[in-house]
Amino acid sequence: NVQIYGDDECRQFVSEHYPQFLFSYDALPEPVMRADMWRYLILHKYGGVYLDSDMQCLHEFNRWASMLLPLHSRQQSLNIGAMVGIEFRGNIPEDEQEGMPKAIQFVQWTLAGKAGHPIFYH
Repeated sequence: NVQIYGDDECRQFVSEHYPQFLFSYDALPEPVMRADMWRYLILHKYGGVYLDSDMQCLHEFNRWASMLLPLHSRQQSLNIGAMVGIEFRGNIPEDEQEGMPKAIQFVQWTLAGKAGHPIFYH
């Protein structure tokens, strides 16, 4: 089930489900910052998978965890509560000049997790 939220729907969601954070949400100076906060809260509330609209999924969601674990550990994939995307850029000279992190970095445009997982709340 895919759902798309606009700015008004995101604010309404925060107001209804996380009113303790509404002041902080409204105080964020940029819309992208509010979107960042909202994505963590919606995953905390409902769980699921979040992808930015310009992302392309190359593998089925239910295979993500098992693809990352050694064969003898695949049963452990049932215990994974949250997953965060990574981006591998290599050592790109332009990135170094702009102060970008090297090689591997966590991203927030690909996230998945179970409802209530603390990584999305704290």
